[in-house]
Amino acid sequence: MSRIFICYRRGDTAGHAGRLFDHLSSHFGEGSVFRDVDAIGAGADFVEVIQEAIDGCGAFLLLIGRRWLEGGGEMDSRRLGDPEDYVHLELATALEKEVRVIPVLIGGAAMPGPAELPESLEAIHRLNAVELRDARWDSDVGELVDALERLGLEPAAVATRHAPWRLRIVGALLAVVALGTGVFVWRALRPRPVEPAATRAEQTGPPAEVAPAEPEAEVPAETTLTAGAGEPTATDEPRERTSKKTDPPIEESPRPTPPPQSSWPAGTRSGEPRINPKDGLYYAWVPAGDFVFGCSPGDGECEDDERPPVPIDIEGGFWLSRTEVTVRAYKKAGPASILPAAPSFNAGWADETQPVVNLTRGEAERFCRSVATRLPTEVEWEYAARAGDRRGHPQRLEDVAWYAENSNGTTWPVSQKMPNDFGLFDMLGNASEWVLPAPGRDAGQGVLRGGSWLHQRRFTRYSFRLLDSPNRRDEMYGFRCLATADA
Repeated sequence: MSRIFICYRRGDTAGHAGRLFDHLSSHFGEGSVFRDVDAIGAGADFVEVIQEAIDGCGAFLLLIGRRWLEGGGEMDSRRLGDPEDYVHLELATALEKEVRVIPVLIGGAAMPGPAELPESLEAIHRLNAVELRDARWDSDVGELVDALERLGLEPAAVATRHAPWRLRIVGALLAVVALGTGVFVWRALRPRPVEPAATRAEQTGPPAEVAPAEPEAEVPAETTLTAGAGEPTATDEPRERTSKKTDPPIEESPRPTPPPQSSWPAGTRSGEPRINPKDGLYYAWVPAGDFVFGCSPGDGECEDDERPPVPIDIEGGFWLSRTEVTVRAYKKAGPASILPAAPSFNAGWADETQPVVNLTRGEAERFCRSVATRLPTEVEWEYAARAGDRRGHPQRLEDVAWYAENSNGTTWPVSQKMPNDFGLFDMLGNASEWVLPAPGRDAGQGVLRGGSWLHQRRFTRYSFRLLDSPNRRDEMYGFRCLATADA
């Protein structure tokens, strides 16, 4: 049973809800946090699932953004005063069951006054609220976590302290036996005293054998753009779609088969979340299906390499990272020595919730291999990004993407915008994402998809393909990883 319930409006704070869900699940354990997009299966009775989840929870987090009262726009047509409004329903149920309700103010929102609330929900205006600010997200969430722990909610690691007493006794006995065995072995193996000049190695016994490290895959030499050379602005065309003449020559060779990786069990429903302990990121289940790869019908902004559109069947589902790989995930899974140079807008990688950028395709591939995954292919990426959408991009691009018109010239923390129907965030905008190109296509060029914080609307489309040297670094270039599923 989930111990924490997150109540939010999809058209108001969906991105923040997803980000908070990931943070709390990581701290309190998988399955400890309820959020409707993750926990209500197809065909389930919404009201019954909600009431059951609230009945068993220890804290009800009420996310309030600036559009909370109005219903949040197109995604939420009802208003809070309507008893059939799902936020009204969830909140009223929590108050009726006397669950601890904690208002969480998002994006500078203020607590509504009693005159703005329906009579049945009036009591919440007296509740002490906490605030989550984008600029201080980690510290604000840390304070919220502390408050939840004071209510008796324990982090995942603490659960091991409450194992049945028999198991704890057995564990203690095993520890004593192991300690005794270790002491015996140490006494048997330690060397006899020698003259004072004996080395430290002789005093502490022979060193343990270390297995030889596996050789790293050879990565092509990397090049860096000269500062100021051809740097685009928000009004420029995107970077050249082919390698510049100053790039080192690229050997044309068939694309190698994606490296082997351990498969995960197949998901049971679209968007089902699963955490990868190697990078700490949640992955979403993308089910099998079919779509048209390339230029969307009626899209007059398509480039020649987006045509002709090709119908494709995706015969097996896969798991795709719900967000772009963040700085935090990169640090968790790989040695800090290979962290690329920080971009100007995230100096010193101060905000670890933003996507890691400035990587070559080889570095992105190496990271994915280190967490038992791989880069998605172009086809897999576009299928996942569209999530059934046949248009060039969503009608309200600003709801799902950080791009030139709203990014203020920087990447943003992941999962602040609304997810698509597969539960994936930032598939358009924020960072352009490295993918594996089709064999024999593009003459050895690297391919990036989705547009970025720097691209205008016409380049922030599902089918847009940005070609560049696979060895190039750029403050626009990031990635996400894919895990295959058992057949």
